[in-house]
Amino acid sequence: MKYTSEVTATNKQHYEVEATADGFSYTLDFPERAEEAKGTSPTTLLLVALAGCHVMTAASYFSMNNHTYQGLSAHVSGEFARVDGQWQVEATVTLKVKVTLDDNEKETLYHFVKKNCRVGSILENGTNTVELTILVEEEAS
Repeated sequence: MKYTSEVTATNKQHYEVEATADGFSYTLDFPERAEEAKGTSPTTLLLVALAGCHVMTAASYFSMNNHTYQGLSAHVSGEFARVDGQWQVEATVTLKVKVTLDDNEKETLYHFVKKNCRVGSILENGTNTVELTILVEEEAS
């Protein structure tokens, strides 16, 4: 399976960049160096993409398996470091959701998300790591 996408990015001033993709606009900036940042950094956008991908992949699993769920969210923390001249990321993703799943379904959800989140798979190549934790809060009966 192949997926193709195109993005256009234009420098506005200093570090501020306006990017467009699929008809949507995104403002990027370098908050550490900007007096008044207009957006987040490209590296933080990687974490945004990672969080969104995990949430959408879990939602896909629930939809495919006819599970009713509430409060699906992700928290991602990432540490970027330059090692041997290459940038690397160590990211931790915590998915939270209210849903009724048995232990087998929880394990299946975990493997489904690990396998099907494209952003996580891309970032986990090489020396990068993406650790996933899923916190399931049982729905009240």
